[in-house]
Amino acid sequence: MITRKLPIIYKWVDPVKGELTRRVEVVPNLRAVPVQQVVVSNGKTDVSMDLNIEFLIDSLEGELYLNIPENKGFQIIPEKIQINSNTARKHKVSFQLRKNPSRELKSSFNESIQVMFRKKGSNVAEEIQQTLRIEYDHIPTQTYHVPCEFRFTYTPLEKSVAKIGYVEGAGDDVAEALQGAGYQVEILNDAKIRNLSVGDFDAIVVGIRALNSVEDMAQWMPFFLEYTKLGGTLVMQYNTKNWISDVKVSPGPFPFEISRNRVTNERAPVKILYPDHPIFNYPNKITNSDFDGWVQERGIYFTEKVSSEYQDLLSMADPNETEMKGSLIYAPFGSGHFIYTGLAFFRQLPAGVPGAFRLFSNFLSVGKNEQH
Repeated sequence: MITRKLPIIYKWVDPVKGELTRRVEVVPNLRAVPVQQVVVSNGKTDVSMDLNIEFLIDSLEGELYLNIPENKGFQIIPEKIQINSNTARKHKVSFQLRKNPSRELKSSFNESIQVMFRKKGSNVAEEIQQTLRIEYDHIPTQTYHVPCEFRFTYTPLEKSVAKIGYVEGAGDDVAEALQGAGYQVEILNDAKIRNLSVGDFDAIVVGIRALNSVEDMAQWMPFFLEYTKLGGTLVMQYNTKNWISDVKVSPGPFPFEISRNRVTNERAPVKILYPDHPIFNYPNKITNSDFDGWVQERGIYFTEKVSSEYQDLLSMADPNETEMKGSLIYAPFGSGHFIYTGLAFFRQLPAGVPGAFRLFSNFLSVGKNEQH
């Protein structure tokens, strides 16, 4: 007897693309998606942790809860939430993360909080899965499942601003991470940018590689620089300059170039060149410990040939390499403030790195510092 295993294929016809196929997927009977992948608490106020739940079968009932380590000094309210597929196939549920008032927290930490489900009548709890897909026209769709969890960061984070305007870059999760830290983030569109007023936002942040990937940036930059000149704060994250990506508009109010320089070792020592600079002191005191626990790399595409109007605020180097500047530059411009950074916040903030949130908070708050 010859046995042959074949995948189960679903076939359909698209009016434009023609005949298409994909594998039949085996998926969990209950899945969830966190509304905020990252949540940040300074221990002073409750933090919301919201979930979108979907039942994929009928007649499933049980209790939902979050698995947080008991020794971290936080509690989840409510402890459990009852959900039932007969009530609704989709639910949006909300927990509150609250610091235990009797616990003193001495240091920052970064933890995963798993989403758990216990079926009615069962003593066994299971991790709810999150369904993710890789979908492109040129490859078969790939579906995979990972445990649904929140990335929870506790750090004594101080904030002096609330409302942030954000220009989305390429593959950019920073805006969502800032929302998880309690900022009000508005994704900017063409109409909003062309009618910017300095009072609209406490700061504007430009996402990674926006100058490479967003066609309208050349038309938008004059509006951003005018906003800055009149008293706003503009934070520009890294862009690239190579044979496939170019920066077609000046990224700042004064000249500088983008290099290929980078520091790839996430543990590379960082030297704060001006410890008394407001960016390192308000509203959070930044020290070398804030560069602990970084992931994957320090930064990429540092600046070079920087105009004298800017201050280079950090230096760093990979092991056995020459120390370099250009990861963080700052300049006052008119009544406002401009920051360009190649530091890898696009990795650190979604990963919940405490010190990265503290330093980025200081970027956003530089216009509120009375030392200027």
